[in-house]
Amino acid sequence: MRVYHKRHPVHGLCLYADNGYIEIGIPFSFGIRITHFGLSGKENLFYEDPIEDPKFSTPDGWRLRGGYRIWPAPEGPWDYVPDNLPVDMSINEDDDLIVLSEQPCSATGFRKRMEIKLLDRGIRVRGSLENITDHDISCSVWMVSTVAPGGVEEIPLPFSGNDSPRVSLCYWDHTDPGDPRFRYEKDRIVISHMKIPEHLKIGISRPAGPVRYTLGDVTLVKSYDFTEDAVYTDRGSSYETYFSEHMAELESLSPVYTIKPGCEISHTEELLIEEN
Repeated sequence: MRVYHKRHPVHGLCLYADNGYIEIGIPFSFGIRITHFGLSGKENLFYEDPIEDPKFSTPDGWRLRGGYRIWPAPEGPWDYVPDNLPVDMSINEDDDLIVLSEQPCSATGFRKRMEIKLLDRGIRVRGSLENITDHDISCSVWMVSTVAPGGVEEIPLPFSGNDSPRVSLCYWDHTDPGDPRFRYEKDRIVISHMKIPEHLKIGISRPAGPVRYTLGDVTLVKSYDFTEDAVYTDRGSSYETYFSEHMAELESLSPVYTIKPGCEISHTEELLIEEN
């Protein structure tokens, strides 16, 4: 793993890591985020929110920024607290491992951490939330990959063959099931990114396998830990996806846990890149 520093025109000074196949970029001045993910020397597969774009921002300084982030779920005010403080990093080049930590945040009640392991063709990410309050918090770890526009997402559906219920699907209020971006097949849901102003979001109890997002000549493949018989938020969703006219989000969630003061919960997933 080669590690170097480079200044990004929007995100400022960033740490970059490259193993000869994939390259990631991590900003020093805010986060914790991975703002760049792609083939070495190639374009970013993550969406990057231009600094002048007023969409997806709050008056007190929160910005979408794009990239890869950790949130607590279910969605609420704690997800929109500005994450504009410097990030602590530790790097183990021998193990291809980068560990990111944010400063404890009293406004959310959490300290977030992210362990990033570079793999041959992608990354393994372990995200954790530490309870820094003096009371219990019930939530799940929500890991969001904000990807560049123009791609096609495929969510594989389980099939048992015994004519029994096989999956739960939920729609957010602003979502039209007849939206032209959706295509429903027996073994998958396909969503094409289009320049359509209306937002859509769905949740699914459990995909049958990795979720795929194809953008040009590469495909991002997202897989994650799933716990059988656990309780998941948002009507039992372990996977959610959100589309706007600007970008798409591929989101996995841990089960809901009750975190004691001083304790933490975690969730692990992998992002791989396939060349088409």
